[in-house]
Amino acid sequence: MVIETWSRQSKFVVPTMISVSLQTIWVFGDQLNRDIGALRLARPDTHQILMVESRGKVASRRWHIQRAHFIVTSMRRFADELREEGFSVDYQRADSMSDGVRRHREMFAPSQISVTEPNSFAARELVASLDVHIEMSDQFLCHPSIFEQFAGSRKTFKMEDFYRWQRKRLDILMDGAKDAKSGTDYAPLVGALKSRGVRFEVCEITLRNRSLKKEQFTLDAEFTPSGVVRIADLQYKDKYAYIRP
Repeated sequence: MVIETWSRQSKFVVPTMISVSLQTIWVFGDQLNRDIGALRLARPDTHQILMVESRGKVASRRWHIQRAHFIVTSMRRFADELREEGFSVDYQRADSMSDGVRRHREMFAPSQISVTEPNSFAARELVASLDVHIEMSDQFLCHPSIFEQFAGSRKTFKMEDFYRWQRKRLDILMDGAKDAKSGTDYAPLVGALKSRGVRFEVCEITLRNRSLKKEQFTLDAEFTPSGVVRIADLQYKDKYAYIRP
């Protein structure tokens, strides 16, 4: 980016050109969200965007063609949305992620490249090997550093124990519960989802184990004697699919 300033010397006005490098936000294909990580506070006047469509990444595994198409088209669409917002977007098509980053540096000489902490181990190793600033990821309810608090010195790990720990930590479905960051009340959001056909069922075994009462939950919550049995019934009798969080 070039900024034009003016200096006055005696009778003449002399223009002075100052080159200012923007900071770069590097966005991965599974980080297409304006409100997470490094992208949340980015502004078009101070930041530019880098996205790398890596041929090597696509060729590295046997993707289903529809999944590969979905990822690539989503990236291109998100790049267009950022341009409409006023950002300068460098959409690199390169043999590898590192090649895309290298070409971006050569072309734009950014003052800094920041990236939201990637989700895969391979991507984390990649960004750690490059000279980039890594922002902590907040894409998921439980960051690995938070999970370490749960893990502690445990010798066994059960999804049920983790689920209970998360519910207690986040107060999900509890009456009066609010988002820790924004202060948003969960109850209206739960009600809105229920009006669209989403059901929220609470395991009564968990209630007893945590000494909770049904009156403590939002009116939109329903109750089932056993969450595990309920899930099994939905899968076996009603042909539901269980998607692990």
